[in-house]
Amino acid sequence: MDVRSAAAEAGVTRLRPVLLTASTTVIGLIPTAIGVSYNFQTWAWTTRSESSQMWSNIAIVVIFGLTFATILTLVVVPSLYVMLYRFTVRLGFPALPPSWNPRRPSPARPSRIDRPNGAHNPPE
Repeated sequence: MDVRSAAAEAGVTRLRPVLLTASTTVIGLIPTAIGVSYNFQTWAWTTRSESSQMWSNIAIVVIFGLTFATILTLVVVPSLYVMLYRFTVRLGFPALPPSWNPRRPSPARPSRIDRPNGAHNPPE
């Protein structure tokens, strides 16, 4: 698998969970950012209370931080991986073998029965 296609496949795999997590948090913080809150003492909707003035600044920072981190996660990091790989190949380091597959399962750990007698068997 080519490094570019591996980065593209990883981006497609991570797109939905990253976008869902960031978008639900951003959508949930929009009322706080614009200063709308619910006062449970008077059972009424309020705009621009003392606490909402403080929380709106924090919500705005979190919204922009999540948006920036989402862009970094989905665009910048995979691009840097591809660029760093190409740079190391140009420097003369060996490239990945063509048979390299990141989805290949790792060898299974032998069970306690398969271990030799001298191996440590943890108690059950």
